[in-house]
Amino acid sequence: RIYRSPALLPEGAPQAWDLPFLNMAVSGVTALAPEALLAEVKRIEQALGRVPRGHWGPREIDIDILVYGDIRMQTPALTLPHPHLLARDFALLPLAD
Repeated sequence: RIYRSPALLPEGAPQAWDLPFLNMAVSGVTALAPEALLAEVKRIEQALGRVPRGHWGPREIDIDILVYGDIRMQTPALTLPHPHLLARDFALLPLAD
């Protein structure tokens, strides 16, 4: 399923940033460690045309690692499970599917 949700915007964001998001969750199996998976996710985002526009700016694609098995970790680059997962229905609903 694909879920549509309003954008989360920072205070004072330009009106042009107020675009809806399409959200979905996928699961899979990988031999990559969490940090290597994150690097691959970032490479995929770039290949799909993601342009850096700052925190919470509009983006062509945004791939987050929500959970990775039962691993709990926190590094400067990656926190698992995703630190805001329980506060975001747009992530929880697709994940529940």
